[in-house]
This record gives sequence, structure tokens and C-alpha cells, in this order.
Amino acid sequence: MSVSQRTTRLRDDLSDLVQILVVGLSEQLSHYDIDAVEYTVLSTCFNARQITLRELRVVVPIGDGHLSRVVTRLEDMDLVERVRRRGDRRVVYLKLTEAGQALIPELMKGAQEYYARLIRGIDQEEMSGCMAVMEKMIAE
Repeated sequence: MSVSQRTTRLRDDLSDLVQILVVGLSEQLSHYDIDAVEYTVLSTCFNARQITLRELRVVVPIGDGHLSRVVTRLEDMDLVERVRRRGDRRVVYLKLTEAGQALIPELMKGAQEYYARLIRGIDQEEMSGCMAVMEKMIAE
């Protein structure tokens, strides 16, 4: 197999893996009416406490329109709120509401259960090898 063919296969396999992760996590969290992208936004807001929409765009790799719709949906669900800076109204922060703060531990527990199922049957050596390969790929 040529380098080009291996690269194409790797790209396709990684794309398949991402799709499996997104669909699986969305299914795991479906009883909360939250999908994988919404969970990513909520958990990022939780970890950052307060994050600008511009910073969020870097962390959540989806288009601006999609991200805007996700944030609006989470606002409509009263899980996040947009807060404008007093000194510069152009800067918009996103932060969890009380309802979002209350829900995030349950969502994180569900996500952890899903991730634990994914790696069940993978031993430490296999996991270490996989992590080493991914770290090299990211470094390049």
C-alpha cells in the first residue's frame, strides 16, 4: 500500500471514529435531550467558567452558524446565558446558568460511562501505544 493510500485510509478511519464517537455520545445523552456537540459546549463552559464565543469557536470545531444555533438552543433550554462585557459590549461571554451547573455532573457521568465502554477490552499497553501514535500525529 502506497503512502498516499495509507494516508487516505487513515483519514477515512479517523473520520469514521469521530462519527462513531459523536453518534454514540449523543445516544448516551439523548435522555437529557443533549447531543455530543451541545455536551462539548456545556462541558467547555463548565471547565472555563466563562468563555467568549470566539474562544469557544476554537475549542468546538464546527461552523459559526452551527455553533450559533447550538448556543441559542442551549439558551432556550436555560442551560447557558450570553453575558456582554460592560466596557466592550461587542465581547460576548457564555456561561452556565444554575440549571446548566446542576445538569453538567449528570452529563459528565454519562459521558464517562460511554468512554469507559469504548475502551473496555483494551489493555494498558494497547492504550499507551495508541496514545503515543496520536501524540506524534498531533505534534506533526
